[in-house]
This record gives sequence, C-alpha cells and structure tokens, in this order.
Amino acid sequence: MNILKQRRRWVVGVAAAALAVPLLGPPASAQVGGQLGAVTGFAVDGSTVTLTAGDAAVRVVFLKDDVFRIWLAPDGEFTDPASTAPSDPGAPASTIVVKKDYAAPRLTTEDEGDHYAIRAGTTEVRAYKDPLRFALHQGGKQIWTETAPLAWTDKAATQSLSRGATEQYVGGGMQNGRFSHRGQTIRITRDFDWDDGGNPNASPYYMSTAGYGVLRNTFAPGRYSFTEPVKTTHDERRFDAYFFVGDMKTSLDRYTELTGRPFLPPIYGMEYGDSDCYNRGHYRPGVDPDAGNDWKYHPDKEVTTDAVKIAQRFKDEQMPAGWMLVNDDYGCGYSKDRDAYIANPNPGGVERYVGTRDLPALVETGDGLRERGIEMGLWTESSLDRQPEEVGQAGVRVRKLDVAWVGPGYRHALSACDTAHGGIEQHSGARGYSWMVEGWAGAQRCAVQWTGDHSGTLGNIPWQIPAIHGSGNSGIAYAAGDIDGIFGGSAVSYVRDLQWKAFTPALMTMSGWSTPKFKQPWAYGAPYTGINRTYLQLRERLMPYLYSYAAEAHRTGAPINRSLILEYPDDPKTWDDTTKHQFLAGEEFLVAPMWDTGEVKNGIYLPKGQWVDYWSGRVYQGPTTVDGYHAPLDRLPLFVKAGAVVPMWKAGITGHAQQAPGDRLTLDVYPQGTSSFTLYEDDRVTRAHRDGKSATQRFDVTAPTNDRGDVFVRINPSVGDFAGKAASRPYELTVHTGTKPNHVEVGGKLVEHATKAAYDAAATGWHYAGGVVHVKTAPVATSGSATVVLRGASSIGGGPHVADGFADVDLTGPSLWNAPGEATELEASFTNGSTAELRDVRLTRGCPRAGRRPATRGSPSSSPARR
Repeated sequence: MNILKQRRRWVVGVAAAALAVPLLGPPASAQVGGQLGAVTGFAVDGSTVTLTAGDAAVRVVFLKDDVFRIWLAPDGEFTDPASTAPSDPGAPASTIVVKKDYAAPRLTTEDEGDHYAIRAGTTEVRAYKDPLRFALHQGGKQIWTETAPLAWTDKAATQSLSRGATEQYVGGGMQNGRFSHRGQTIRITRDFDWDDGGNPNASPYYMSTAGYGVLRNTFAPGRYSFTEPVKTTHDERRFDAYFFVGDMKTSLDRYTELTGRPFLPPIYGMEYGDSDCYNRGHYRPGVDPDAGNDWKYHPDKEVTTDAVKIAQRFKDEQMPAGWMLVNDDYGCGYSKDRDAYIANPNPGGVERYVGTRDLPALVETGDGLRERGIEMGLWTESSLDRQPEEVGQAGVRVRKLDVAWVGPGYRHALSACDTAHGGIEQHSGARGYSWMVEGWAGAQRCAVQWTGDHSGTLGNIPWQIPAIHGSGNSGIAYAAGDIDGIFGGSAVSYVRDLQWKAFTPALMTMSGWSTPKFKQPWAYGAPYTGINRTYLQLRERLMPYLYSYAAEAHRTGAPINRSLILEYPDDPKTWDDTTKHQFLAGEEFLVAPMWDTGEVKNGIYLPKGQWVDYWSGRVYQGPTTVDGYHAPLDRLPLFVKAGAVVPMWKAGITGHAQQAPGDRLTLDVYPQGTSSFTLYEDDRVTRAHRDGKSATQRFDVTAPTNDRGDVFVRINPSVGDFAGKAASRPYELTVHTGTKPNHVEVGGKLVEHATKAAYDAAATGWHYAGGVVHVKTAPVATSGSATVVLRGASSIGGGPHVADGFADVDLTGPSLWNAPGEATELEASFTNGSTAELRDVRLTRGCPRAGRRPATRGSPSSSPARR
C-alpha cells in the first residue's frame, strides 16, 4: 500500500506541474469564437485549395489521391505549432508528421453551384458555399459530411460529422477497457489514469468503418464524442486534420507513412523482458538516511551485478528471456558497492538519496547478461545524460521511460521517445528499442507503449485485452502490459496473464514493487513454473511467425495484435463487446484469454471460416459462439484459422541465438484449400534491413476443401540477402490433416517411420500420429525450392468427415415461460448434415448465463460427435 501511494503521489505531482504549461490561445485582438460562414474566396495553387469565409481561411491540401489535409485559420493566419520548432533550442522539438516529400497529386476543381468539387483520383472533397462546410466522397459514394461548419472558441476547435446507421469507430490510441467507440466519448489526453477507463497512451487519430481515418495534427488535449453527430474537439483554437481515405488497413498504412512506420524491433525486444532494481544495498536500514526506503532493501538484490544471478536462473530454469532492465526504480543507480549513495542531484527527484552510477559495474553486468544470451537495459527517471557511456561502452540496448521523463506528455513525451530510441542507434549498431507510457501520435515509430502501473489481479486482465488490441487501431503495433501488474499478484493471476500476453508483441514483468519481491516466471513454484515455461517456450517457437508480422507492421502499419473488426469489418459481432475480450495474433491465431478462477470459458466468438482448437484439434465452423470451453489453468483458449501456415523455430529453445539461420525450420500447416505465408528474415539486430538487407520466403499450400485428396506444400526460394543467411536448411512439417496419407513425397517417396521415437531419431522421413502428419526433409537450398506431397491425405479434420462434428441445436418452447422457480418444458433437437452414421452423440444441459436465454441455434457445447 505504501508503494502504491508513493508512486501515485509522484504522478499527481507531475500532473500538477504540467498544468502550469500555458495553453495556446489567440492574440487579444482576435475574435473569441465563431464558425465558418459563407465562402468569400476560392483559389487553387497546385495541390492546395484556399477558401476564405470572412476573416477566416481554410486550406484543403492533397498529399496523395487518398490523403488530404483540412487546415483552418480563424483569423486568416495559418500556423502549425505541432510542426514548428520551439524558440528554445533545448525544448522538446519532435513533430507528429515526419514525411514531407510527397509528390503532389493531380488536382481538378469544379464549381458545382452550391459547392466546389475538389478531386484527386477517385477522392472528392466538396466545399459547400453557404455556410462553408465540407463533405468527403469517394467513387461517387458519400463517406462523411459536416453537419455544421468548423467552429472555434478562444481555446478549442470542433468538427461535427455525420454518423451512419451502422458506422463504427476505433482508435484514439490506448483506451483501457475499450476498443470500439460508437455512442461513447473518449479522452485524448495525458492524464496518468492507468486503470480501467484510463487512456495511458492516447492518440489524436481514429478510424471509421465508413472508409476513412483522421489525424488531428496537434499536441493539445482533446475529446471525441462518437454520438450523433460525431464531435471531435481539441483545446487549440486552430483546426488541423489529415484525412486518409479507404478501409482501415489502408488508413493505417497512410497514417503511419505520414507519422512514422512502427519500428522493427531487434529480435530480443520481442522476447520476454525482466525488470527490477538490483542495486538495493544502499536502502539497508541505517545506510540510506531516508528510513522511508528501508522496505526497498532485499538481501538478494544488493548490487547491480546481482542481476547476473537472475540471468543464470533463466538458463537454469529453461525459461526464454531476451532482455533485463537492471535499475527500474526511482534512485536505484548502478554500482557494485552496496553502501554507495549520494544526495539526489535532481532537485525535482522523487527520492532524497539515490544510488551512484558506476560505469565499470554496469559494464560488468552487461557482459554477464550477454554471456547468457540476454541484453541489458536501463530505466530512465529524468534524463538521458550518459548515452555514450551507457550505450556505447556498457552495451545498453533497451530504454524504459517513466513518468518523470515523459511527465508533461504530448510533445515532451514524443521527443523523449525519439531521443531514447535514437540514442541507442547513435551510439551502437543496434536498432533502437524503448518502452514508454503516456505516448502520443507518432510514438509508434520509437517505442513499445504499455498500459502503465497497476495491480496483478484476475480482475485487471479483461480491461487490458481491448486496451492492447485496440491500440493497434491507432498504429501502435507494440502495445503491452506488465505481466501480473507491478503491485500485488498471485500464482493464478500470473499464469492467466502470462498465457495470453505470450501472444502480444512485447511482454515483461516488473519485480520489486510486489509481494513477493520477485516476479520471474518461476516465482510461485510448481505447477505454475511449468505452465509458464510451456507458454514462454511456445512464444519462442513462434518467433519467426511474430517477427514476420512485425516486418509487416513496419512496412504497412497493420498491427500484430488485431481487433477482429480489422479483419472482419462486415461482421456486426466484431463491432461490440462480443469480441472485446479476444483478439487475433496476426491473421492466423485467435486468442480468448481466461480471467477467472473457473475452468469454463463461455462466449468465444469465431468469425466466418473454420477454426481449429490448437490443443485438441477439434474443428469449429464459424461464425459461431463457443460456450462451455474447458480451460483448466494450463490451457489458454486458442484457435488457429483453417489454411494457416505457421513458421516455427525448434522446440525447447530459450533464446534466438539457439536458432541459427541454417537450423531446421518447422512449418505448422492446417490445410484447407489454397493458402500461403510469407516469412521475413534479416540479421535480427542491426539496421542493415533499412538498406534492403533482408529476405522473404513464401510457403504455398494447396489442399482439398473439406475433402480427401493430395496436399501440396511448396517451399519457395528465399528472395533477398542478409549477413549470416544460410545457403540451405532442412524443414519439418506438421500437417494437421486428420487423415493418414498413403505416402509422402519430396522428389521421391520418403521413408515412413513406425514410431515417433524412430522418426525423431531420423534425419528425414515421415510419421502419422494423432491426426498430424510429421515430415522431415533433407536440407533445401535457400536459392531453390521443394514440394512436399501428402498423397491421399485430406484437409483439416479428416476432409469429408470434418462436418461430422458440426451441428445445429434448436430449442423450442412456449412464448411465455413459467414463473421463476417453476419448470418450463423445452424441446431440444440436434441436426447434423453428415451422410455417415453417427454414434455416441451426446447433448448436455447447461444453465444459461445470467440475463441470457439459451441460444436457439449454433454449434453444440457437447463433445464432438464421433463415428
């Protein structure tokens, strides 16, 4: 409790200090408030159209055929403070917009009587004349129209837009507990609210299913009301917005092209991270004069080099890890002298006394971590004043920015992010990698953005799920939350939180503020340690899959974790709370986390297509809602899309260095029709990929659709080059057919092994067990290709028999049920479309969840029908 109070007192202090920053306002002689009136002037200059309405002026500037800017100057004087360097050269100076070299598109204009039509490609902006209002059309279809002219006061500017009957809105950055905003008002502010309902990384960007996205080019706080009409306001007298025309993926692509692509992290940045202050010796009672810090002392964390013991423990426990922050606490410092401390030289610092910063101790610690395959990072309290030494000499490769460093938020936070990320690149050959909270638009280019400090409880899991996948709808490709929080926690909440976060783009734990004082994955002992190890090792195996999506995010802005609305925008169930607490990891995995003490998960929504239970192999036909899913503590509800091709590293590895480019690569295949996956590879750490030093390799699968037949898996050449690329590598395929093939070919017939043990011992061959065909190939040249053929196999689930497990259950009964407590007779019927004889079919009864009657149709919650 004292810990929480102490940190929250600091947060309040920072927020109060930020209030002293003057708000932008108009000159004393300017009009206090108003809105646009009738058009009094119209001029075209290249790709810019300027309209005047009395003293006010508006520019419509096209950057591309599908990207344009509407820029209002209430007094006729155009200003752009978000892109203008401050007068103080030492002040934060980062800009939201970073791309300014667009080739001007061809623009045409026409006077249509009541409005001017401004066209580029298929995009048309209409400027209605009296009063001046704007509307957006594309391909002859209205996308939005202003319901009132742009309006302003002396402190704010507002746009009012129409709202379609089923139009949905996402974005606004990280909004804890929310991802879909129709009918809601969200805050676009820095406010240090890190619990449910907060907005720890707000962004002035949102998207609509009508076919557009909007960025307000401002560092001023705002609020967006997605009511009728939609009203978006920022506390700045000018209005300045960029509009991106197209579906949501197109909008994200254009938005991140303008403000900076999501950074491509070094591979260790996607591995598990550990965070703690290991230099705690000076907190011992009687050493540090501040007795209020006595609780921070721990005998196993006295000096910074104690972090090496934890790094060794990761190896001993066979737990994957990629990086460690070794000084995560106010005043921690880094030293080998457990008695060393000084008075805090920062007059605004949290602690009166702080640990020293001894570079040789940091160098020794970094060397020890790297010998164990782990990179070193530093938490940053208030400045980055020793980057050449910490990065260049000690090898710091990770930065974490806390509230004192990003405290004022907005431009200050974005500049801190750019500085931390850039400092690693300035003083090393590695890619920048940092974590931050209270980010802003543009921060996707330089940091992982996390949900902030909170307690580890099962109840704090559900609001983090939409916070993380919803962040992707604002281009935040790397959104994360501390595993089991930093305060409190329990064995069960740790396991449940780690399970699903193993499928998020970045993850870490923070020790020191919790009870117990350690939050590593082995902290609670058996059986929890074993479960945590299983999921962390699974994540490590999935690294080539996740890293390929990281490359896609870097190229297009599409996030790694995706709200279902991003892939299934026409499905109404992806718009609301039906899918709030589940997400896609890439396109192939659907994750539905557990957060209670029970073992049954209800309400899992699977969209169109067929989905395979990752653990049991059971096939579901979507769209459907799965109730009664059995999820004991060691099982995360996890589904794979039919047709998936998932590249994986070797089983059991605990770090990327254990998988060399020439080592065997596994392809986990769920055959259904025609599908493919493109693997991305580079040297994993340096910035050479920016000069084209990378490679892609496509894997194509051709299989029957719900039928028997041959399955073809084509391994295509790897296109491109990078340092360390292998000349060849062998492959292993795990093909989930549900049917044993007659034989397997790779050029010629492969040897079938009678047992799994014989298969494991062999260099090549195949084996069938449990519905999965296991195939090992000889090394294949990366410049060449090979085709693996499963003769007489089938698509997932046994081909034509996959539908045997699908059924509709109908419940019929009276229109009026009897009074509560009195029995009401219902009739249940089971319909299955299979032509095969089904035996041992079971229907189970289950009480409906509170407030719900049983669904009348859907997949049965009983065991699958067996032949």
